[in-house]
Amino acid sequence: MINKLNPKSIFEARPAAQPGAHAPAGFISDEYDEKIVNDQISHLEALERMSLKELEAYKLKELKILLVEAGLHVPYWRNLFKELNFDPKAISSIRDLEKLPLLDKNKIKENYSEFISDKANLDEITYMTTGGSTGSPLKILMNKETRSKSHAATRYYLKKAGITPGLERGVRLHGNKIPKEYIDLEKFWIQEGNRLTMSVSHITMDNCSFYMEAIKDFKPNYIHAYASALALLCKYAEKNNEKFPLSIKNIFCDSETVYDWQRDLIIKLTGAQFYNIYGHTEAAGMAITFPESAQLESLPVGIMEILDSNLNNLSKEKDEGQIVVTGFHNKIMPFIRYKTSDIAELGSSKKIEERFFTPILSNVKGRIQDYLVGFDESIVPAAPLLFDYNFDWTGIDLFQVYQFKKGKLEFKIVKNKSIDSNEAILEQRLIDSFSGIFGEQFSVEVSFHDELLVTKRGKYRYVDQKLEIEI
Repeated sequence: MINKLNPKSIFEARPAAQPGAHAPAGFISDEYDEKIVNDQISHLEALERMSLKELEAYKLKELKILLVEAGLHVPYWRNLFKELNFDPKAISSIRDLEKLPLLDKNKIKENYSEFISDKANLDEITYMTTGGSTGSPLKILMNKETRSKSHAATRYYLKKAGITPGLERGVRLHGNKIPKEYIDLEKFWIQEGNRLTMSVSHITMDNCSFYMEAIKDFKPNYIHAYASALALLCKYAEKNNEKFPLSIKNIFCDSETVYDWQRDLIIKLTGAQFYNIYGHTEAAGMAITFPESAQLESLPVGIMEILDSNLNNLSKEKDEGQIVVTGFHNKIMPFIRYKTSDIAELGSSKKIEERFFTPILSNVKGRIQDYLVGFDESIVPAAPLLFDYNFDWTGIDLFQVYQFKKGKLEFKIVKNKSIDSNEAILEQRLIDSFSGIFGEQFSVEVSFHDELLVTKRGKYRYVDQKLEIEI
C-alpha cells in the first residue's frame, strides 16, 4: 500500500505513457487488459440502447459507487464528506453531486498524497502526465482497469467509423516522437505496421511537401491528428493545389480545440468524414461526434456538467460554460467535480438516433487559457478575433499570441521562408489590422522567431496565456 507518511513513494509508480511514447500502432499493449477493453466496448454499445430513464439510473448507480469508494479510501474526500456531513450512500439524484465544491488542479497539487486511495498498490498502478499546455502538468495515477476502460472509449469510436485498429492503414499526426536518426535525414515519420507515425513537432510550411508525398505513397484509410497540424498541411495543399489520396475516408481530431475554420478546411481538402473527439488525460469525461451528427455527445463514463459563472448547470442551447467532470473509472485517484478549464457551447437537446448521451455540445470552444484579458479586465475569446476576420496571413508560416500583462498582446511570428517579406511592413500590417480587430482594450506588438515551441506532447497553441483567468 502507499505509505501516507512517505508521499515520495507515490512517484515510484511507473509511467504508463510519457509524452511522445504512447498509442502503439496496433493499439494492443501490455498496459491494457484486452478482456476489459472488449467488455467495455460492448458495455458502451449496450448503453446506447438504454432509455433516458434507464441511463440516468445507471449514472446514479455508478456515481454512488464512486463516491462511496472515495469516502472510504481517499483521505481528501473522506475528510471533505465528513466536514460537509455528506453521506454518499444517501444520494438519490445526480443533482446531489452539486452539494460538493468544485475541484481544480492546484488543489490536487497542493495536497497530492491526500487524493490517492489507500488501496493503491505501487506494483499495480501506473501514471500519465497531462500535457501541461497551461503550464501546470499533473501526474495522474491509475490502475490497469482504469487504463483499459479509458482506452476502450478510443476503440469504441473507431469502431463507429468501421475501423479495427491495426487492420486499416492509418496516419498518426499526433504527439509521437520520431527517432533522431530519421529526423536528421529529414524523414519525419516511421512506418509501424499499418500505421505511418509522423512528427507534429517538425511540420512547417516549408516541409509540408515531404509529408504530403509520404501520405500519398502510404494511401491511408484514416488520419488521426492534432487539428492544428493537419490544418497546416491542408493550408499547404490548398495553396499548392495538392490532393490528398482518395483512400482517406475518416479524420479523427482530438487532444486540442478544433476551431470551425480548421474543421471546414480539413473536410474541404480531404473530403473525409470528420470526427471531433473531446477528452483529457484525467479520463473523467469524454464526448465524441458520431457518423450521423456534427455535435459532440457525452459518453456515460462519468458525469459531465456545463456550468455558468454562478456555477449553475446550463440548459439552453448555444449557452456557454465551463466543463466540469466526475469520472466513474478511476477509483485510485478519483476526479470529482473537476474543473477542466475547457469552455463548451451547449448543443441541441434533441435526441440523436436512439442515444441519450447527454449533455450534447455543439462545440468545445477552447480552454480558459485561450481567452484574452483587456486593459479593463474584460475577458474575450481569442479564436473569433484571430480567425473570423479574413486577415491576410501572406508571408506568415506560424503565429502565436502571447499575453503576460492585461491588455498587452505580443504576436510571435515565424515568417514563411519561401516568401521574401519585409519584416517592418509585415509588422505594421499586423499591428494596424489587429489593433482594429481587438479594439482599444488591447495594444499589439510583434516579434519574429525562427520557430515556436510546442508542448511536450507536440501540441501547438495559438494562444500562450500567462495570466490566471476565471470565467
